[in-house]
Amino acid sequence: MQKKALILPGLSLLFGAAGFFLRGAELRTAFEPVTGLFIAGKPATAALIILSVVFAALCILLLLRERGKLSVPDSFSAAFNCAGPSGFVFFAAYCASAALMLAGGVAHLLASPQKLGLVFAVLSAVAGICVFLRALALLRSGGSTRLCNAVTVIFFCLFLVEVYRGHTSDPTLLNFAYSILALVFSLLAAYYCAGFDFGRKDAYKAMFCCAEAAYFCFVIFADSFAFYTKLLIAAAFLYSLTNLALLRSSCARCSET
Repeated sequence: MQKKALILPGLSLLFGAAGFFLRGAELRTAFEPVTGLFIAGKPATAALIILSVVFAALCILLLLRERGKLSVPDSFSAAFNCAGPSGFVFFAAYCASAALMLAGGVAHLLASPQKLGLVFAVLSAVAGICVFLRALALLRSGGSTRLCNAVTVIFFCLFLVEVYRGHTSDPTLLNFAYSILALVFSLLAAYYCAGFDFGRKDAYKAMFCCAEAAYFCFVIFADSFAFYTKLLIAAAFLYSLTNLALLRSSCARCSET
């Protein structure tokens, strides 16, 4: 794998770690302990917003700089192929993401057996199985992955709805804004990556959304969520980061040939 292919994933981790600590500081200092209402003027809030804008701008600049220089693979299997010397690393990362989705679905089922919670729990578990089957097909460089990609996109749609539903009565936007951003970008990342499987490839949008998804998911690790939600956020983080690294590596490899 080319070293340049690691720049964007590395920046996602670096900025995400900084955002995680700033988010933790914001949660400790910028909200009333009793009411949870926002306290304006705290440095951590401004610093986190600035960090998020800087990271987005840096991603756009890096991708614009590479636009036209990188060759984009023609198919989904070529863009996310897990074969090759470093393929097992990506395959293992996909398997870990699948295991987290499956575990999150089971934990959600045990904690929230209501009708909507049941649907989401089952979909989370099914999405985990689909991510594993998708990774297996990519490792073998064969097999249909369209259904698996479609199920994963639907899972992120419902995950976004589930998290937003828990904050519909929350008057403080900054309580959940980063969570919504994390899941919106996770959904868009899954959608643009799946686009390679449906003849609608856009590598640059896919890489941008994957980078943003990984960043915001890392940031919201500092938030207080139910255990099953933490597992699913970790799955979204790992899934987006793996897609980013693998797609960027495939583009670099395609450019060399």
